[in-house]
Amino acid sequence: MGRLYLALAAGLLLTLSACAPQVADLDADRMGRTTIDAIQRADWPAIDRSLAPAFFADPAHATRIEDARAVFPADPPWSIKLISSDKTVVKGQWDRSNLSYLYTFPAKRVVIDLQVEQAGWRRIYDPVRGRPIPVDRVEQIEPPKPEPDARPYKVGKVFRLVSITAIEVTAEDDAQSRFFGPRKTAGQWAFGVATLATPIFMIAAMLQALRARHLPWRLVWMLGAFVGVGTAWMDWRLGSLRVVAEQLTLFGFGFERGASPLSPWMVHTTAPIGAVVVFIRVLVFKTRT
Repeated sequence: MGRLYLALAAGLLLTLSACAPQVADLDADRMGRTTIDAIQRADWPAIDRSLAPAFFADPAHATRIEDARAVFPADPPWSIKLISSDKTVVKGQWDRSNLSYLYTFPAKRVVIDLQVEQAGWRRIYDPVRGRPIPVDRVEQIEPPKPEPDARPYKVGKVFRLVSITAIEVTAEDDAQSRFFGPRKTAGQWAFGVATLATPIFMIAAMLQALRARHLPWRLVWMLGAFVGVGTAWMDWRLGSLRVVAEQLTLFGFGFERGASPLSPWMVHTTAPIGAVVVFIRVLVFKTRT
């Protein structure tokens, strides 16, 4: 049983690592927050300096920025949260990051999606190293000597804004994003029941292999009960279905939702072919013995 537990633990760790939130590039995050603040204050000199050349050359760029600014209230936000980020790095080219923020105001919540791309590099000079010198001991203490080969600066990235959208989160959005929200069809509930039935069927097959004590390669069959073929994804808010048939999955079922309040629940399941094969194998083994 020890090998089985190790295999199950490895599968769980892989699943958790795949679901771990990505950390945004610090320079991209800093630029994104600064640009959003400039847009809210209508600081056009700062806005123009933050735009990528292609965005600045677009005649409609000012209208797009005004559309995003119109969503913001005049009050400063209560909280700012980075809810999603992804980064693309192409060898020989600049970085590009997609960032999504949730700004919470006294009477409004706003989701801001923006894309930034690297436009160059800059030197950021560090403050003087060493502990502060007490006033009464200035004449007795020598200033700290710099470390050998220590640079007084670090190199940072310069990012420019490529696109931005701002969407207000309404009460209707909250209702639609809830799992038990309105206007769910019978087909959606049937898909949800099938998703719940998939792990039950897999666990039942694993227990059947566990009870067959003299089954050859029993641990492999027990783990194989959790193998599925293909994945069906349903947008729980809209009821739309997407099927990917050409893949094998392990523990290929679940209910997921993004960090954004506009993100819908995504329900996905797989065809439990491994569990079916395990049931057949155990049945043939029992009939022969």
